[in-house]
Amino acid sequence: MKVKNAIKILKKRLQSNPKLRVAYEKEKRNYQIACKKREQHKRAKITKC
Repeated sequence: MKVKNAIKILKKRLQSNPKLRVAYEKEKRNYQIACKKREQHKRAKITKC
């Protein structure tokens, strides 16, 4: 399976399932926050959170 196909499938499932969409958005937000925290720690040269 190619990545493009997987993305299309995911988008279709998110459109048809509101609960899945909410869970996806929540996890996406959590991931973005974690990335920002990691970058801040990296800049501050902190090795442990």
